[in-house]
Amino acid sequence: PYDGPPVELKHRTLLPLAVEWGGQRFELGGAAATFAVATSLSSVCRQLDVELASDLDRDVSGYWGRTGHYSVAAFAIQLVKDPKLKSFLTDNLEQLSYPIGDIENENFDERVGQASDAGEFVPLADVPDEIWKHLPIAMNAEHGRLGGRDTHGGQRSDGPEHPNHYADIDVAPTGKVSWRDQCVADPTKIDPDVWIHDFYEKMGAKAKKAGDSSAAAHWNTEGDQGLLPFRVWQLFDAMVAALNTGDVVDFLTAAGVCAHYVGDASQPLHGSVLADGDPARTSKRWRPKKKVWETVIFGKGVHSDYETHMVSGKVKPLIEGISAAMPKKHGLRVRANGRDCAHAVLELMQTAATTLPPATILKEYEAALTKSDQAPRGHKTEVLLDTMWDKLGDGTIKVMLEGAKTLALIWDSAWNAGGGDNLDSAALTTIDPERLKKRYTDIDFVPSKQLDQIGPLLQH
Repeated sequence: PYDGPPVELKHRTLLPLAVEWGGQRFELGGAAATFAVATSLSSVCRQLDVELASDLDRDVSGYWGRTGHYSVAAFAIQLVKDPKLKSFLTDNLEQLSYPIGDIENENFDERVGQASDAGEFVPLADVPDEIWKHLPIAMNAEHGRLGGRDTHGGQRSDGPEHPNHYADIDVAPTGKVSWRDQCVADPTKIDPDVWIHDFYEKMGAKAKKAGDSSAAAHWNTEGDQGLLPFRVWQLFDAMVAALNTGDVVDFLTAAGVCAHYVGDASQPLHGSVLADGDPARTSKRWRPKKKVWETVIFGKGVHSDYETHMVSGKVKPLIEGISAAMPKKHGLRVRANGRDCAHAVLELMQTAATTLPPATILKEYEAALTKSDQAPRGHKTEVLLDTMWDKLGDGTIKVMLEGAKTLALIWDSAWNAGGGDNLDSAALTTIDPERLKKRYTDIDFVPSKQLDQIGPLLQH
């Protein structure tokens, strides 16, 4: 790739992409000449009202997206209270995430995704998405990853890692108080068996009684039972265990991947049954290619358009907003154990849901879609993201900052519980990325488990 000084546009050799319709060779002045009929690819896309995706697997994401996850991790380092821990994490910023200035660059989300495609080191904050939520190479040479933990499927695979990223607990199995709010009020309910029997099984029975067999099957399927707070509990235990043995590589690896799940917890849709729309409502969408109105679930598509496309498309005002609101430290009470940290995650999910209610995200998304439908060709995505940001930007800044504060709290808590300040300062240096990669590609490192399997791994 060219890495010299910038070249003015008028002096560049431009090689546009085009669709060739045909060609012909002619004799001109005794020499052969070839002519082709082609249409610029941008013109083709404009006429078809579509956009070019460089990689289908990279274009759609059901999570904060790389921009969001790396931003939460980078800001969290600045909020850590313990000076020794803060210095260690700062020295390893590029092992955990990217500098804020890099995250602000245009096309950051797409560019950094190429590292996992090429088998290179992936900064830890997005390893759960980029590595673990893929099949191992042995099962899928084309789309697999070294260290992949999925167990079945093709390019869109599935496995035990997936339910660790969410917990749709904003509904009530009985009464009117959501399961999330019940657990915040009564921490004794933060137990895998209690979640299975008092929440998921009761939600399944409730759906069955209402005649919704599909929902009943969903609630009773182990692979669909989200357990995000317990994943953070498991990682807290791993950080403490690593500090107890002086293993700074394991500590940093666990701390880095923990950033991903706390980032997920700060995303309102990761704790809601409205994660990608409201199944109880419908909306009509205009399909210009087919020239028909299509009835879809209300808010369908919000996951990727809000969490990934809006966040990455509005990264500059997002970063500026978080930076302007940053305190010097997280200001939260240090927690003593894994259950307490799981409770802190539930408090974060509660804060995210009240700051930016999922129903509000869906409503504003539908309104933005309607407005974008009226925009001229070539401007629909721009109008969609601008409209969403106008309504949802301030709330997104707030919930991501809360995620960074909670992550810093969990890092401080693990450091305190594991006696991190007793470590030899000489060991707290910049860690070779290959040593970290060796740990996160080991499927036995903080193994991915479902809710019915994770209990024995948690320290009580």
